[in-house]
Amino acid sequence: MVCGVSLRNLWFKIVSKPEEVLFEQGWNLKSYFWGISHLKELIRENELLTRENFKLLQKIQEMYALEEENKILKESLKIEPLKQNFSLTILRPIAFDQSNNFLYLNAPNLSLLQKNTPVLTSTKQIVGVVDKNFSGYVVVKLITAPDFKLIAQTEKNEEIILKGGGNFQLALEKFPKDKKIEKGEKIFTSQNSKFFPANFLIGEIKEVINSDIDPFQKVEVTPYFLVEKPSFFLAILNWRYPDQ
Repeated sequence: MVCGVSLRNLWFKIVSKPEEVLFEQGWNLKSYFWGISHLKELIRENELLTRENFKLLQKIQEMYALEEENKILKESLKIEPLKQNFSLTILRPIAFDQSNNFLYLNAPNLSLLQKNTPVLTSTKQIVGVVDKNFSGYVVVKLITAPDFKLIAQTEKNEEIILKGGGNFQLALEKFPKDKKIEKGEKIFTSQNSKFFPANFLIGEIKEVINSDIDPFQKVEVTPYFLVEKPSFFLAILNWRYPDQ
């Protein structure tokens, strides 16, 4: 009897071992297939979220585009009076080169943009002149360029000379101490501005500094086009100074 029990126990151990192995393998396979199914579900959810995020980004982009279009439309309305006297073309900004004081603009009528063509904002604030014309874009020399000089006038009709200082800086050149000019006073182009028609806004006096050792006043000017940050620029195609 004891021998029979031992034989049964031995047989049970022999038979049960493969069954345990198969059970464990079956459970592992079940977990594996469940993991694959769960992974696929996570991938589907991730794809759904990605699509929803993309739709949301599209809507945000459309809102920004609409806001930009409204801004351009409002600015475009301002140029109607200019169209009565000048032939204009719209230029889109590409990039600013602060170190060299150049502005890169995209333009539809590149062949019409000759050297020294005046560039301004929609609110008649001067920016600079066309310096070079390449395929697809033009390079505009800003009035703040170090070698740029411009005859202008104050709002009191006093003629002055403006000189670019580089790094978007603009100042009056050799302004005598016996003449008075005040902070906030507006500066305009004059009949002798050469590159630009008269009575276009340039900027305003930013600071007036007097020194005992300097025979001239140091007068800094804030160019308005840097303050406005327009979404597009204008080129006057039919402007030529009399001696040009």
